[in-house]
Amino acid sequence: MKKLISFIVIGCQTLTFAFAQTAAETTEVAQQTETKVKKEFHALEKGSFLQISGGAGHGALNYTMDNGVQKWMVPAATLNLNYSYFFLPYLGVGIGTGISTYGSTAILNKEFVWNGVSDSENDTYNHHTQVTDWTEKQLSHMVEVPLALQFHHNFGSKVGLFAALGAKIGIPVYSTYEVTSGTLTHSGYYPQWDLWLRDLPGRFFTEDNTGKNGKFNLKPSYSAFAEFGLLFQLGKRTDLLLGLYGSYGFNDISPVVQNDRSELGFRNNTYAFMNDYNGLIGTREVNKINTLNYGVKIGVQVYLGGSKKKPVEPEKVFVHDTIRIVDTLIIRDTVTNVEIKYIEKQAQQRLDKMLQTAVIWFDFDKYDPKVEPADLLDNIADVLKSSPTMKISVNGHTCSIGSDKYNEKLSKKRADVIAKLLKEKGVANNQITVRAFASYQPFRYNAKEHQRSKDRRVEIIPLNEKGEMCDSLGNIIPEPIRYTKFMGKEKVSEGDRLAQYARKWYGEQAFWVYIYEANIDKIPHPNKLEKGITIKIPKLDAALIDPNNPASIDAANKIKAKYMQ
Repeated sequence: MKKLISFIVIGCQTLTFAFAQTAAETTEVAQQTETKVKKEFHALEKGSFLQISGGAGHGALNYTMDNGVQKWMVPAATLNLNYSYFFLPYLGVGIGTGISTYGSTAILNKEFVWNGVSDSENDTYNHHTQVTDWTEKQLSHMVEVPLALQFHHNFGSKVGLFAALGAKIGIPVYSTYEVTSGTLTHSGYYPQWDLWLRDLPGRFFTEDNTGKNGKFNLKPSYSAFAEFGLLFQLGKRTDLLLGLYGSYGFNDISPVVQNDRSELGFRNNTYAFMNDYNGLIGTREVNKINTLNYGVKIGVQVYLGGSKKKPVEPEKVFVHDTIRIVDTLIIRDTVTNVEIKYIEKQAQQRLDKMLQTAVIWFDFDKYDPKVEPADLLDNIADVLKSSPTMKISVNGHTCSIGSDKYNEKLSKKRADVIAKLLKEKGVANNQITVRAFASYQPFRYNAKEHQRSKDRRVEIIPLNEKGEMCDSLGNIIPEPIRYTKFMGKEKVSEGDRLAQYARKWYGEQAFWVYIYEANIDKIPHPNKLEKGITIKIPKLDAALIDPNNPASIDAANKIKAKYMQ
């Protein structure tokens, strides 16, 4: 028992530490958040959970009596400490320990007869004892070890659902009985004289035997149990749980088998021929015993974490753009570095030697460049011809006016025109890849407003050895997402944020970048939503918006860095 209490105390200390950690994490998150939004229910996680809970209800030592009745509705309590591991975000297994109480109250009414006994004069007679409203209360404390399959689910708010189904073993550690009321009326019948003796002081009389108490033994109990209830968010890692529990024991926990049970007795100095009174449990008055309990539980659940990972420091991104204008042709160099405050002159000299990202503009619904980009293409062709292993991607784009099918063809024509000019200047076919993106990747240079004229363009992007687009530092540029399918709409109200839409539809606020990109022609800035506009919620691949996958969140944060300069 002491070891169990120590284990539970250690669990409480762990929970106290987790509460402190949760408070610190919540404060840190609040300081880093750019906009004030209501806390939503944290995403479900794979990993380990610790749960401490207590319950109150009824616990019964359930049995039957041939000569009495059982009142098994006895108030009882339970205290548990459990460890769970969720191998899926919603499904896991748990094991733990706890202590529960089970009780029962029995009322016995029966006449007992002992034939052929001798009195003080050695005369033979039959002794009769009438038991009237003999009330005995039994109470057993059991240490229990449960093993369960567990389930939890959140509703996208601060409320979730939990359930558990499993089996447990209960080991009785302390069981007692106490007689609270009842009388014994003794009488004697002498068959040789056909004589009854009653109300004879010191020999045949009525006595009150309340106050008898002692201990009894039970066998271990094997039970099935179930739990069901609600989870209420307390913090980033902590939930309050409130629910129902119940269990039923399947085996007979009587201390002896039926044939070996003793006759009930009320032995004293006068009636030495009787058995000692050791309670009803283990006598022939009580049949098969099993456990039963149910009630309401309340507790705290703490997420301990998944596989150990080194803490990831927030990525600080600084984007520096250099613009050079040649007639109406804009050449744009973009350099992205992590955790830099300025670009030193020596670094700038190295960057000048790297390939540049070229942008060529087009008029509306045209696929001939506004200005013949001869000088730019000559320079690019010279570099490619001098380095036959170097490859580029020629990407065609359009604005959002027109159908997707039409814009796909138009963007392809624009890219083909530029690719043809490069080939005419001596660039090998295998060095050029043509891509058509229609209007799926709007141009974002001016963060204050979006201009459709900048969408009508061709960009020339370097490719690495794997054929992936990259910037001048070799960082991979992800393929733009084609937002062609949508699963809902939102009408913007005062104070709405893209992050809250992302939590509602995807379960993670970091995925707001996809909603923004799908509606970039309507949203001048991701932090400035115009009241009254209707935005579409894109339907995306589940792996792209998995709230439980750190890689999915990292990918979204990289896109965020592009827009939150």
